[in-house]
Amino acid sequence: METKRIASLSKGWKKRDVRVRRCRTKDRTWKEVRRVGSGGEVRKRHEGSAGATAEDGSTRVDERANKSFTRPNASAAVSACALALGYCSACRSSTSVALIPMAQAMQWNPQAVGQVQGAFLLGYAGTQALGGAAADQTGGKKVLAWGMAINALAALLLPFIVGQVAMTTALMMAWTLRATAGAGQGVAMPAMNQIVANNVSREKRASALGVVFAGFHAGNVLGLLVSPKLVALWGWKGLFAFYGMLGLPVLMAWNLLLQESTPLLDVKETVARVEEKITDVSQADPKQAVLGLRAAVADNVKTTVMQAGSFMSEDVFTATERDDESSNLLLQISNAFLPLLRPKACLGAMMAHAANHAAFFVVLSWTPTFFASAKGLSLQKATQLATIPWVAIAVFSPLWGRVADAAMSRGLSRLFARRGAQAIGSFASAAAFALLALMTETASPSLICLLFCIAMGCLAAGQAGFASSEIEIVAPQRAGAMVGACNTIASLAGMASTTLAGVCLARWPGNWKAVYLAVAAVLAVGGTAFTLWSEDRVVVE
Repeated sequence: METKRIASLSKGWKKRDVRVRRCRTKDRTWKEVRRVGSGGEVRKRHEGSAGATAEDGSTRVDERANKSFTRPNASAAVSACALALGYCSACRSSTSVALIPMAQAMQWNPQAVGQVQGAFLLGYAGTQALGGAAADQTGGKKVLAWGMAINALAALLLPFIVGQVAMTTALMMAWTLRATAGAGQGVAMPAMNQIVANNVSREKRASALGVVFAGFHAGNVLGLLVSPKLVALWGWKGLFAFYGMLGLPVLMAWNLLLQESTPLLDVKETVARVEEKITDVSQADPKQAVLGLRAAVADNVKTTVMQAGSFMSEDVFTATERDDESSNLLLQISNAFLPLLRPKACLGAMMAHAANHAAFFVVLSWTPTFFASAKGLSLQKATQLATIPWVAIAVFSPLWGRVADAAMSRGLSRLFARRGAQAIGSFASAAAFALLALMTETASPSLICLLFCIAMGCLAAGQAGFASSEIEIVAPQRAGAMVGACNTIASLAGMASTTLAGVCLARWPGNWKAVYLAVAAVLAVGGTAFTLWSEDRVVVE
C-alpha cells in the first residue's frame, strides 16, 4: 500500500529522480515525496505516522503517536524484541539445568561440561559481526527470525542425535549442536539493537532497552523455574525437545508483532552532522544559506535511508550504482568494522560489555552446579535458588533505564548518566562478587543467594550504561555493526570465563572462591575503561 501511494504521488516523474524524506517535529511526523532537479522543493506530501499534511498545508496531529517510544509501532517493536530475547535466554538457561543429569548419564567431568557450555558461546561469538552487518543491510526482523529458527532446530535435534550415539562421540555431537544453537542466538542482540535504534528516539532508548532486557532476563527466570519440572517429567532429552518445538509459536508471534520500519532520524542530530559542511553561513546571503542547509540535510537523510535499505522499493527507486569496492566482501567487512575499533569510546564500551558477559555467563552456567555441589542441595532446590538472582536482574533492568532517562530529562548530562549507570553495573557488582567469593564456604545458601541478587541487580545497570552508549556513539546505520562487534568480543569473554571456570573446578575441585574473585576483577577493569573513555557524541559516522 505504501509503495503504491508513493508511486501515485510521483506519477509523471522519472524513477531515478524520486526521493522520499521522512520529516519529524515535536508534535507530528510526515513523509515528503521529492523530485531531484526541481530546486529541492516538495511537490507532494502525504500522511505520516504522527499526523497528516494535506496538499494545502493544513495539518492534523495524532497524539497517540507521541506517547511511549515515539513511533506508533515502537512499543510493538520493543515487545517483540523482549519476547524473542526471552525465548532465546530461556533456551540458554535451561541448558545449565539439563547438563546436570546429562553429565551424569554421559559420565562427563566438570571440564567436559565447561566445554559444552563454552561451545554455545563460541558459536554465539562467531555470528555477532555477521548478524550486525546483515541487520544493517536487510533489517533486524528477518535476521532475528532466522536466528531463532536455527536455535530451535539445534535444540530439537540434540536429544535425538546425542542420545543415540556412543558415549565417545556424544561429547563431540553435543559440542557441535550447542555451537550451532549459539550461532543462531548470536544474531539476536545486534538485530535487536538495530530495531531499537531505528524505532526509538535517543531520549527513550535506555527505557526501551530496559524493557527488552527485562524480557531477556525473564526468560532466564522461566527457564530455570520450568526446566527442573520438565526434567522430572521427560528427562533431559524431553527438555531440549520442548524448547525446540516452542520456537514455532514464538516465530509466529514475532512476525505478527513486528513491522519493519525506516530509520528514526533525529533532526537535531542530522543537522549537527552536516553543520560543518556549510561554511560562512553568517556571511552568506540568507536565501543561499537556507538552500545550502536544506540541500546538505536532504543529502544526509537520503544517505541514511539508502544505507538502512528498509524504505526503498524497486517499484519506486532504481538501484544505485555500486562502487567497485562494494563487490569485495573483505572490503565491505573492513569498512563496516575497522572504524569501530579505533575510537577509545568504542573500545571502552566493548571492554565494559565484555566484562559484563564474563560475569553474566559464569552465573548463568555454573550457579545451579554451585548450589548442588558446594552446598549439597537437590537439583530442584539448587535450581530454585539459582533462579532468584535472575528475578532481581529482570526487575532492575527496566528500573535502571527509567532512572537514567529521568535523570537526563531533569538536566543531567547524558555522559554523566551513562558513566554513573556503568559505575553501578561494574564496581558495585564487583564488590558483591568479591564478598561472595570470601563467603562461599561459610555462608548459608540463603545469604549466598542474597549476594547473587545484589551482584546481578547491580549488573543490570549496564543496560543504561554501555548498552545504551553503544548505539549512541555511532551513526544509526552502524548500530547493528557496532553491537555485533561488541557482542563478538563480549561473547568470547563469556566463553573464556565459562570454560576457564570449568578448568579451574576440574583442577581444584570446590575452589569457587577463585572463580568469583576473578569475575570481580574483570568487572572492575571493564568499568574503569568505560569511565575513562566513554563519550556522548557520535564518534563513527
